[in-house]
Amino acid sequence: MTARSPMFVRALLLLAAACSSAACGSQGSASDVKSVSSAISGGKPDSVDSNVFLLVSHRSMNTAAECSASLIAPNLLLTARHCVSDVTSEQVTCGETTASDPYPTDTFYASNAEDTRSDGEITKANLFGVSSISVPTQGSDICGFDLALITLSAVVPASIATPLVPRIDRKVTLGEAYTAVGYGQDLPGDAGIAGAGARRGRSGLTVECAPGTCGTGVEADEFGGNAGICSGDSGGPALDADGKVVGVVSRSADNCNHPVYGSVASWKDWIIATARQAAVDGKYDPPFWVDSGTSDPPAQSAAPDAGVEPGAAGASATAFGVQGDKCATSPDCQDGFACYSPTSSSNNAYCASFCSSQAPCASGTHCDSGLGVCVAPVSVSSAESSSCAVSSVGRSGGAGNGLALLGVAAGLMSFKRRRRARRGAEAPERRTIH
Repeated sequence: MTARSPMFVRALLLLAAACSSAACGSQGSASDVKSVSSAISGGKPDSVDSNVFLLVSHRSMNTAAECSASLIAPNLLLTARHCVSDVTSEQVTCGETTASDPYPTDTFYASNAEDTRSDGEITKANLFGVSSISVPTQGSDICGFDLALITLSAVVPASIATPLVPRIDRKVTLGEAYTAVGYGQDLPGDAGIAGAGARRGRSGLTVECAPGTCGTGVEADEFGGNAGICSGDSGGPALDADGKVVGVVSRSADNCNHPVYGSVASWKDWIIATARQAAVDGKYDPPFWVDSGTSDPPAQSAAPDAGVEPGAAGASATAFGVQGDKCATSPDCQDGFACYSPTSSSNNAYCASFCSSQAPCASGTHCDSGLGVCVAPVSVSSAESSSCAVSSVGRSGGAGNGLALLGVAAGLMSFKRRRRARRGAEAPERRTIH
């Protein structure tokens, strides 16, 4: 395991308490969590993938634990099940190592701060509480069922992060390239401790075995990667060439090689159903992939603006409205905005940014707490006859022997590192948690 700075844990817990008092937390009681925060072995600092979050659980006032997670809808994170539950063993054996029910929701907080080691990086604006947790009901074995979906207690504004698209319709193929992103250590063992807590990414990785072809120790709804997953990366994404989430880190060998990912496409129905409910909870229209069942966005009727390639990251910023822009329906607005009218009429409808206690509105507007959007002042006559017309669109461009869960814990009172119990070449099939 990796010890984290006591000051970091203290600051996090103070922010968590402030967040709860500001109604961005949820209910439950403190508990223990196996978790992760890795910085991808051989990776580079990542300032781009703001939709990859650090998931933190405060076990008590003395300890905290961490994981990585992907934002796949404005209030929905995809991570590993062992990040939200206890496990029967840190050394995974398919058919034997299982997960408990999820821990209470108020144990968890999430932030996309680029470097959580830096003072002031984690703030109320980028710290989010958790309202519910969903795990597969088909089984509790870590092998094949190591995924979880976390609904946040507030919508993440587009100014903070734009959700990733899960590739729910196509499984990975042998040799397919992917990028790994996560928080925490940069190297296996104690050498990488200084890197823990900063988001890093590594591209140029390839799929070593596709779902159903990996053999013993990897289930049919999992796939194998070749490198890059070190202590603390559990729950983090594998991103394909288009930036879509194709896998969720489950476990890896001690040397940061041969990671096992849960296949996103294998859990299409569960992901869609949970995302649909998250949209109801967050009061926005579901992402396009929830209704279409495909990871490719619908073709736009209008030709793309000059200078912007179809599907480019900047396309939505050019094609869809921002705060104050006229709209008829929510698809006319950028991700993270709703089409709002004070009188339920398209004549005066405009794009309004989502807001919360963590995400204040821009000057000239105020946050309507009942609707959760930034609205402009209205005249008395308009206000007296107003009704709500708000919606949004989520538009966004076994492991068997030899594999271990990737966990990191932080102890507030202890400065010592718990060193890994190393095993020699005579027993390579047994690996301990990082």
